[in-house]
Amino acid sequence: MTILTFSARQGDEENSLKKAAKPAQSPSHQSNKRRYITLRCSLIFIFLVLCLLALCQAFNLNIINSVHDILSFVRVKPKEAKETPGQVENKKVPLPKLQLEKNPKENKKFFQNYPEAYVMKGISQKYDRIIAIGDLHGDLRQFRKILSLCGVVDKNLRRWITNRTILVQTGDIFDRGSQSVEILEYFWDLRHQLQADPELSEHNLILHTLGNHEHLKYHYVNDNELYKRGGEEGWKNILSLSHNVGYFLRQTPIARIVESSLFVHAGIHPEISLLREKYSPDNNVLLLTGENGPIWTRYFESKFYTERMVEDISDLSETNKKSVSNEEYMCQLVEQTVQKLGVSRMIIGHNPQSDGKVNVRCNGQLISIDVGISAFYGNNLGAIEIDLKTDNIPKKKKITALKTDKSKKKTPQKNLNKISQQN
Repeated sequence: MTILTFSARQGDEENSLKKAAKPAQSPSHQSNKRRYITLRCSLIFIFLVLCLLALCQAFNLNIINSVHDILSFVRVKPKEAKETPGQVENKKVPLPKLQLEKNPKENKKFFQNYPEAYVMKGISQKYDRIIAIGDLHGDLRQFRKILSLCGVVDKNLRRWITNRTILVQTGDIFDRGSQSVEILEYFWDLRHQLQADPELSEHNLILHTLGNHEHLKYHYVNDNELYKRGGEEGWKNILSLSHNVGYFLRQTPIARIVESSLFVHAGIHPEISLLREKYSPDNNVLLLTGENGPIWTRYFESKFYTERMVEDISDLSETNKKSVSNEEYMCQLVEQTVQKLGVSRMIIGHNPQSDGKVNVRCNGQLISIDVGISAFYGNNLGAIEIDLKTDNIPKKKKITALKTDKSKKKTPQKNLNKISQQN
């Protein structure tokens, strides 16, 4: 021990002698050295930023969203609050990882899409509320925000935290934005969380309906998304029966009835409102997927009526010898549909609402929930909540434009009609 201590001291003395022998550097020399180091660090930082921007451009990453996700991931968790009614305890356990097989048929059980929930009645003992969300159009960040505002996921936007809740999304997850597939995968992760926890799976449900943009091929796919998915051929493969995405979409129904609410993307015309009739491909396929079908029709948004629709209304007015407005005609159709299907209301997306809010019309029988959630349509945040105990929409819990991001540029009203024809 003494030898080691001595050797160390001896080395210290030699080092001190060498330092003493070194000539002292002038202040100007030290200043120049600091400037050189600062300049070099600045250049390295600029180079790294440029590289990051290039990678974001190449892989279609929104740098603000990416930084937001990183911060959400590393954020220090606050102290746990007491459990509030309608929420489950935020357990300190790792989230279950969803691992799907490449062959979608091996994931058949996971992708069944709850056929037993096509028509759900008498469920108020099991569920307390329905949260319905409209068109998402490839904007994953906005989708996570609205789920957080509705109290469905935690502040980190990853974990399902509500209870006794049915989440319904009415179609048009795809196109316009660049993260359509990511939104679907996020849905699957949430569904997997529910299935992995018996307590959650018993009293929570995630339901989808098909939109017209899930029915399209690649005409309105975001260029960046198309590029990162392998172009048109890659996108066709994603939508094919041999891919998990395409297989899942083929299991998704066009409409659902939950208690006394009909959920459908664009609306069901009275002429094709008999959902449970035997399906005949020859007779019904065009009715279901055509321009006036449940995923395409504009009959339930009077401001988007075509000239032909207006002419039909004019003919009806002449026949009845009474003037009928577009809105009145629309409400007549809604009333006929809900009566035929034995429901109280029809809840639709498809038609972007110019004010960015959920709109309730036709004496509460028609609710339009496409508030323009995605950046393409205005970055508005809105949804609808239905109390299953009373089958009403509570005024205090009516999530109409919960939070509108006014800092984002909205789609001009003069262009909204043009977009709607493509929507």
